[in-house]
Amino acid sequence: MVPLLIELLEDERDTGIASWYSSRIPPDTKTVGTLAVEALGELVARFRRTTTRQEAAEWWSANRGKPERDWHLADLSHKDDWVRAVAARNLAELKDEAAIPRMLDILPSLKDGYVFALAVRGFSVFPAGVRARALKPHLGDGRFDARWAVAELLLEPCRREAIDAMIEAFEIPPRLVEPSSWPWDFLKVFKWLAATGDASASDALFRFAGGGSGKRRVAALLALRGVGDPRAEERLSEAASDPTTDWDAYGPEIEVMKAPRACDAAALVLSERMKITAEYEWTESIRLRNRNVEAIVNRWRRSKGLPPVDYHGPGIVAVPVDKVKGLVPDLLSGEAAIREAAVVKLSELGPGAWRTLLAEGEGMTPASREVLEASARRAANCLRSVIIENREAEFFGPALRTRMHRPIDVDDLALLIGRAWFDRPDAGKLRCVLSRGADGIGFSVRLALDDPGRSERPAAGVMFEGNSMYTWDRLRGEAHFLTMFRRALEPIRTVLDLPDLQVELDFTVKRTF
Repeated sequence: MVPLLIELLEDERDTGIASWYSSRIPPDTKTVGTLAVEALGELVARFRRTTTRQEAAEWWSANRGKPERDWHLADLSHKDDWVRAVAARNLAELKDEAAIPRMLDILPSLKDGYVFALAVRGFSVFPAGVRARALKPHLGDGRFDARWAVAELLLEPCRREAIDAMIEAFEIPPRLVEPSSWPWDFLKVFKWLAATGDASASDALFRFAGGGSGKRRVAALLALRGVGDPRAEERLSEAASDPTTDWDAYGPEIEVMKAPRACDAAALVLSERMKITAEYEWTESIRLRNRNVEAIVNRWRRSKGLPPVDYHGPGIVAVPVDKVKGLVPDLLSGEAAIREAAVVKLSELGPGAWRTLLAEGEGMTPASREVLEASARRAANCLRSVIIENREAEFFGPALRTRMHRPIDVDDLALLIGRAWFDRPDAGKLRCVLSRGADGIGFSVRLALDDPGRSERPAAGVMFEGNSMYTWDRLRGEAHFLTMFRRALEPIRTVLDLPDLQVELDFTVKRTF
C-alpha cells in the first residue's frame, strides 16, 4: 500500500471530491495526490505534513525492510506535535504493550488538548487494567478534550473516577485551563453521562438542565432522553417554565425546530417519553410552541393525577383581565397619541398581558380587531430590558433607558447604539446582544465594551463579527457605518411585523488599525 500511495503523491487528476477546508462556492475539489497524502499520513505519521514524492520514496527505500513498529517509534521523536500524536496512536493499534512507556513519555509534550486526545484514543485496544494504569493520572487534565478522551477510555476500569471527572468539567469549569465552549461538547458528554445509568450522573444532569447557558440547559434536557430515573419527567415538567434559549441549535436531536428554548426542549423530550411526539408540530411560531408546551405538560400532569395548569409562556405570569380591558378603548382610539400612550401602559404590564389582549379581540368587528392588533404589534416591539455589563459601556445607558416601554426599531437601535459608539473614537470593541422576544416579551439590549487599549495610529476601518457575519469597512464615514450597522440588524427587521416570532443577535464591532 505505501509504495502505491507514494507513486500517486503528485498526481494532479481531479477526483471531484469536495475539500472540507474550502470556503469557496462551489468548493475546491481534491486531486488524486491530495487523497494519497491523506491516506499515507494515516499510515505513516510523518507524512501528515506536505512531502514530495522523492522525499517519500527516499524514506521508503531506507525503511521498507523495518517492522512497522520502528516507523512509529522513530516518529515519536518528531518535532511536530501532530506527527507524534498520530505515531502514538498507530503504535498503540499494534497492541504492543512493551511500547506503552514510550507512548506515555510523549504525552506531556502535546500542548493542545485535541492533539493529546488523538494520541490517547489508540489505547482503546489495550485491556481495561492496562488502560487504567497508563491513563488514570490524566483524568484530572485541565484541557477539556484531553479529559474527555481519557474519561471515555476509563469508564470501564475506573467508572466512578471517570464519571466524576466529567461532571466536574461542567460543574467547576474554572478548574480547567481549557474548558469546553462548544455546544456539541455539552450534548455528547451529557448523553454519555445519561447512558452510564449512574445516579450521580443523573443528579448532575438535573442540575445542568436548570442553570448555566442556554446551550448547556438545552443539551442537558435533551440528554434526559436517556435517563431512566422517574425524576427525569418531573425535571422536564419544571423546565417548561424556563425561557432560556439555545440560539446555536444544531444536530438531529433538535432539527424539528430552530433556536429551541429550554421549555421547548423539555416538552419535546417529555412528549417522546410519553410516545405522543407525532401529535405535535414545532414551528418557528412561539405562540404555537407555547400551546405545544402547555398541552404536553398538562397531559403529563393528568397522567400523574395532577390538575392542569394555565400556561402563558415560560416564566410569564398572567395579568388580571380587568387591567388589560381597561386599556382596550385607548388602544382602539382614533388618535395616534392616545393609542401610543396605551401601548406604553400595555408594555409596562408585562408579557403576561399579551394573551389576555388577544382574547379580548376575538369578539370584535374585523375593523376594530385590525386596529387592536396593530397596537399590539407596537407593544410587541417595545424596549423592555437594558443591561449594561461594564462601566466602560455606561454612556449607552441614559439614552436607551429613556426609551423603556416604547416601541423601537432597527433605525432607533442603529442611532442609540451604533452612532453612540461610532462618535466615540476611543471606545473599545463593542459586544451587542439584542433580542426581540415573541408575544409581548419585547426588546432586550445587552452591551459591553472592551478596554480600548492604546494606539498611536488613527483607526483604518471597522469590523463586524458574529451571527455568521464578517464585514469590514474602511471608515468611509458615519453614514456608511450606520448602513452597515442596520445591515447587521436585518434579522430583527424581518420579525417586527411578526409578533409570534423571536430573534437574537450577538455580534461585535471593533476598530481596526
